[in-house]
Amino acid sequence: MKDFQPIEVGNKLTNMGKRLRRLNRYQTLTLNEYLQDEDLQSIIERLLEQVIQSALDINRAFLKRVAGISLESEKVPTNAETFTLVAQYGLISLELGQQMKKSGGFRNVLAHLYDEIIPEKVYEALQNALTDYPEYLAEVENYLNLLEQADAEENSES
Repeated sequence: MKDFQPIEVGNKLTNMGKRLRRLNRYQTLTLNEYLQDEDLQSIIERLLEQVIQSALDINRAFLKRVAGISLESEKVPTNAETFTLVAQYGLISLELGQQMKKSGGFRNVLAHLYDEIIPEKVYEALQNALTDYPEYLAEVENYLNLLEQADAEENSES
């Protein structure tokens, strides 16, 4: 995403929501059930990676637009740092930004260190994602709605 465009962000949020609904099917899965099914582990790992990556894409687009921070910047924020930065700039709450920091770093484990994945950590990440990411989704949607309202008010005054 080149910029913080509400339509593109909206598409990311829609896809994130679909993936979260798929992950939600596994909410009642016990750790033992999870550990016994390697195919299921792979499905959950991939969905988690996609959900986290969607949020990171949104975070980076927002930071580029609002704070002038881009991938070409001298000091590129880490995945984890993007969550605290977007919270500082008001996209999500400070509390949620702190809670989600860990998932930013975990995305790299899922994407690059897949041979070293500890299934218990993925199970824990699943439990956290099922609470944190719906909240992230709602807060970003709320932010976009506020932007839309501000644009509508600005256009009606013109």
